[in-house]
Amino acid sequence: GRRPGVALEVHVLETPKVVAQALPGGLVVVSRGLVELARSDEHALAFILGHEAAHLLRDHHGLLGSLGVLGAGSTTGRAPPSAEQVRAYQAMELEADRLGALFSALAGYQASSAIRVLLTLTARTGPDLFHPNPQERASAIRERLAEITEHLEVFHLGLFLTGVGRYLEAARVLEHFLALFPSREVLSAVG
Repeated sequence: GRRPGVALEVHVLETPKVVAQALPGGLVVVSRGLVELARSDEHALAFILGHEAAHLLRDHHGLLGSLGVLGAGSTTGRAPPSAEQVRAYQAMELEADRLGALFSALAGYQASSAIRVLLTLTARTGPDLFHPNPQERASAIRERLAEITEHLEVFHLGLFLTGVGRYLEAARVLEHFLALFPSREVLSAVG
């Protein structure tokens, strides 16, 4: 609780509907329906939580607000969203997918489950305007997984060196990993 950044809270709603959403202020809400859907695959749930955490860690709500597109998905009393608004939302969804795959892999889960759960969720809830089509998302995740898999041993070597007290060497190795996957979240994982 003393590290700078967002303090995440996860709440489970008692509803059979499939819900996964990040809300401003560090709150991630998932539904019992989503947990049940992913129950047979803890790796899938790790990806979903990583995806929602990525929205918060990257402050997507703030970015969308600064672009004037936060709430564009609300239809009450609003004009239909512009193509720019839709592109902004979709770009942030793709970034959250990539980071969700990275976070779940760094936590030791099989991030390849991300593609399966993504396709299952879309089949269950249907497509929407603000999420890229599932095939585009799956393709982007596959590319990211290939990169992560290729370099994940570097991260694990850095953790090992940290664990045995070889901090200077660990720092060099982890800096190399950070050059490939720049994010403070990688450093948080080490912490």
